[in-house]
Amino acid sequence: MPEENQILRGAAVHEDARCSFCGEDPRKVGPLVEGEGPDSTGGVYICKDCAELVLTIIAEEKRRRAASEDQTEAPKVTVARPTLTHLQQVVRRSVVEHKGALPKESALVWFGYFSSLLAWELLSVEDYGALIELLPDYPDDHEVQRILGRGRR
Repeated sequence: MPEENQILRGAAVHEDARCSFCGEDPRKVGPLVEGEGPDSTGGVYICKDCAELVLTIIAEEKRRRAASEDQTEAPKVTVARPTLTHLQQVVRRSVVEHKGALPKESALVWFGYFSSLLAWELLSVEDYGALIELLPDYPDDHEVQRILGRGRR
């Protein structure tokens, strides 16, 4: 960041100077600040309006970059692959908790859960089949039979 005396020294004193960005005359846009330019001899000028625009663009670019960095550095979620044994134990415990008669709604929830695991490849087709066999039959409910893949199609 330049010192205050460097900023004062940068005010344009050339009568024919114009803003290098918008091309306006200092009589119209106010005082210009002179920069060194590529060859360090001066001749590059900026007015107050263009300087404010530059600062706005830089601030917006910083916000945009920060937002994209936040998105790329989002925490990764790790999903543990459930084992067949663990799932079988949980289903059996659920059946015991319901006094041996798992309600249809619970069976359908388990079916949906197993189907999700299968879809996300967290469960093999063989394990899926073994788990579905743990669910009660409900022979009188054709809709449940259809959903569980046991009814006539």
